[in-house]
Amino acid sequence: MWKCNSEENWKCLLSPFKKGRDKGSMILVTARFPSIAQMVKTTKPIELQGLEHNELFAFFEECILGENKPVNYKDDLIGIARDIFKKLKGSPLAARTVGRLLKKNLSQEFWMEVLERNEWKNQKGDDDIMPALQISYDYLPFDLKKFNNLEITRFWEALGIVEAEDIGLRYLDELVGNGFLVMEDEGCIGNTISKPTRGGEW
Repeated sequence: MWKCNSEENWKCLLSPFKKGRDKGSMILVTARFPSIAQMVKTTKPIELQGLEHNELFAFFEECILGENKPVNYKDDLIGIARDIFKKLKGSPLAARTVGRLLKKNLSQEFWMEVLERNEWKNQKGDDDIMPALQISYDYLPFDLKKFNNLEITRFWEALGIVEAEDIGLRYLDELVGNGFLVMEDEGCIGNTISKPTRGGEW
C-alpha cells in the first residue's frame, strides 16, 4: 500500500469484506511506511529487511544482462552500473525498472546519459525511488506514454486507440518490457494485465 490518507479510507476499503455471511477473509498488507502499517494493523507488524547490498546489485546486473555479460562490461560499464545502483535506494522495483532500461542499450554513452539525468537531483529522501521510475518512463517511445495511465481493455482497437491488434500487442510487449505492466495468466488488477490472444480473447 503506497498511500492511505485516513482510517476512514481504510474502513471503506474493508467494508465489502464485512458484508458477507462467510467469515475468515484475510488481507495481507505490505507498505513502505511504518505509519501505514500502524494504522491498518490487527497484529504486530513484521518489519522485512531488504536484500543485502551485494545480493541486490547481483539482481540489478541480472535485470540488465542476464547471463551474457558483454566483453567490455568490467572495463567500461560496471563502474557506471555501480554509480546508478547507488541512486536506486536499495529498491528491487527501481533496480528492475532501471535495469531493463539499461538493457536496451549497452553502450557507455547511454549509461552515462542515464546516470547524469537531472531527475536524480529531485530525490527527497533515503527511500525515494520516484526519480528512477520517472527516468525509465521518460525513455518510453512517445506513442507508448499515453497508454501508461489508461485502462488496458479489449476495446483498444474499437476505441481507435490503436489501428490494429498487432500494434496493440507490440505496445503491450513494450510496456511489460519496461516494467510498467506485469503479465499474469488471467485477469486485470490495477497495473497487472493479461495479454490478449491474437483472436482477441482475454
